[in-house]
Amino acid sequence: MTEGTIVKWHKKEGDPISPGDMLCDIQTDKAVITFDIEEEGILAKILKAENSKNVKIGSMIAVMVEEGEDWQNAEIPESSESSSEASTSSEPSMTRVPPSITVSPEGGYQDIETTNMRRVIAKRLTESKTMIPHSYVSIECKVDAAMKLRKKFIASGTKISMNDIIVKAAGYSLQRVQKVNSHWSGDSIQIQPTVDISVAVATDSGLITPIVRNAAELSLSQISSTTKALAVKARDGKLQPQEFQGGSFTISNLGMFGIGEFSAIINPPQTAVLAVGTSVLKPSAEGKPCSYLTVKMSYDSRAIDETEASQFLEKFQQVMENPSLLMV
Repeated sequence: MTEGTIVKWHKKEGDPISPGDMLCDIQTDKAVITFDIEEEGILAKILKAENSKNVKIGSMIAVMVEEGEDWQNAEIPESSESSSEASTSSEPSMTRVPPSITVSPEGGYQDIETTNMRRVIAKRLTESKTMIPHSYVSIECKVDAAMKLRKKFIASGTKISMNDIIVKAAGYSLQRVQKVNSHWSGDSIQIQPTVDISVAVATDSGLITPIVRNAAELSLSQISSTTKALAVKARDGKLQPQEFQGGSFTISNLGMFGIGEFSAIINPPQTAVLAVGTSVLKPSAEGKPCSYLTVKMSYDSRAIDETEASQFLEKFQQVMENPSLLMV
């Protein structure tokens, strides 16, 4: 993060402030977080009004004085002069697009200002695709048994999705092929101590990957409740940094959009991402119709070789086709 948007002030000028109070909400690259303050005093001047955007890290946003001082006549430090000039900005925050954006009378195109999140995504994905040697391997899984397991859970009153089963299956496989559960750092591979799976969620501002921590140790119902809660917070822009920063492996699922197969870009410093398509009905080797799911893993060939990538997908296929292994 190098800049942000002041979304909302929880305090107004003249309000007393105590340690732990919420001062304001700041939109970062990927979430809206609350700026807590550990000082005590009076909020004398707000230098960056609500919806002030492109506020650089280190910029002065407010002035405080000691309790009992004349806060109405508080002196604003000279270093904040440039900040105070922008404090009356009425421009919209990065999460909103004004209904009048600019339309060219010649070409008829429309300029839509990108959000901070989308700019960061574009930068990171460009760096990933440029700097990381992507290799790919895919496998087809018969998922009839997994679908039956899901129906069994739903019939008992516990709603789980196929994606929950996929997350659990990936966690199971990462425990057994630990090289895939890693980060690339400098010139070394860092095997991660826990299986923390980032799950891609689409929001109006862009794609974000909240993390299901310790996914291999969670039950299917726990994974289900966790992913649902994280998805809601992601779409509302309320994820905390620790809920989307980190992760040891990513899953991107476009099956709900009818996409059969696709390739995903690695989310550094992770070394692999699993792209999941939709299930299709087709004849099995025995001639009977079965549901098949194709997954494709993009992996960093500096950290993972083709044998290790294949071993991971072999384990994943095994557990997807025999989901009772997940219940052990």
